[in-house]
Amino acid sequence: MRNADKYIPREQQEAFDNWLRATGQAARLRDVDPTSAGELFIELFAQFVTTAEGQALVECYEDQARRQIGIELPENSSSPMCIGGFDIAQEVYLRSRYDEEGMYEWRPKIDNEGRIIEVVVYEGKQGADSVTKALREISGLRHITKAVIDFTAEEDDASPMSASISDDALLPLAKWKRLEEINIVFGLAPTGALLRLSRANPLSSVKRADFRAREGACEIAKAMQSATEVIELDIRCGDTSDKDLRWLAGAVNLSSLAVDSSQLTGVGLAELRCRDTLVSISLSECPVSDDGLLEISRYGQLQRVVFSGADITDAGFKHIGELKRLRKLTCGMLPRLTNQGFATAIDQLLDLEELVLGDVPFGDEIIPLVERIPKLRRFSLVGFSAFTPEGVRRLQKKRPDCRISAYHVFAGSLGKDMT
Repeated sequence: MRNADKYIPREQQEAFDNWLRATGQAARLRDVDPTSAGELFIELFAQFVTTAEGQALVECYEDQARRQIGIELPENSSSPMCIGGFDIAQEVYLRSRYDEEGMYEWRPKIDNEGRIIEVVVYEGKQGADSVTKALREISGLRHITKAVIDFTAEEDDASPMSASISDDALLPLAKWKRLEEINIVFGLAPTGALLRLSRANPLSSVKRADFRAREGACEIAKAMQSATEVIELDIRCGDTSDKDLRWLAGAVNLSSLAVDSSQLTGVGLAELRCRDTLVSISLSECPVSDDGLLEISRYGQLQRVVFSGADITDAGFKHIGELKRLRKLTCGMLPRLTNQGFATAIDQLLDLEELVLGDVPFGDEIIPLVERIPKLRRFSLVGFSAFTPEGVRRLQKKRPDCRISAYHVFAGSLGKDMT
């Protein structure tokens, strides 16, 4: 909070941390499973705001909200999930994080002037329309640099990815011209909302973007065509195809691209203009082809590559050997690849530090190859293969400097963790 003490006194900023320590709840937060930490945190904070110290902190945040956007707070704004004075129940969640002592801090992400710069908005149990309502409530903020928005239902919903949204759902973001990072989970599809937003706000300042939807990849790509400053882009959308990449040609500074679980073969990478900047690409669970690997090999700065492809042959895999800067390689579902074709490419990767294999048709016969990878520090096996537990142990003995993890179905045995 640095210079924000004029809005929230230091003693009140630290009040929740102190309460956690005094009540012995800090250890619960520290030891809880990460998947349950958020729920426990909300439960504890709800208890905290029933105390005098908790009410004082809520009042400080409400006062800050008045100063920032000049609105009168609704009557029920003192709800423990309405920090900042926004009457949006469980829809707006102003960042919790682990500090160095392993304790959660409940503080909005703000800049040195005390202005809120990060928001998280999620669906809760009231439907996707509640997210749109929440966004309208906070649209008056003008300094937002990061927005995380989730239109999908909670885990107990029968169809968690079935949420549908209106085409004006994202228009409240039109005035957020300083956005540098945006993360949106649409559910079924963006249904025109992202494209409509891009016409009002071209997202030209966005540097990191992450989109999740069942379909609608073409709209997502079109909406990003003016985001020329983007350096990290993750699109997880089942209908993404190679032709959709043409809309991303303006992303000349792109350094990381992930299009997992899509229809990409890799040939569409020819449409991009970031060969000198792209260092990481992930096409996991995609039908990558031999021609697709040829396109990947033309990105000579790549240091991390992830892909799968049932049709990849030795002729295509050999192109991986042309990536001389490659440090991390993850590949799987390669039934047509031979150990000879694999070795031809891997022998050329002298800087390789991490190798992950999944569902490959060979096993112990490539152990001598793995042994001689000079800089290898991590080797992992997942899925099915012809490796044996004895072979893996032999490799570990030969390369004690390499961390070996094997959790898969070994030849003639059940899955076993040999980390």
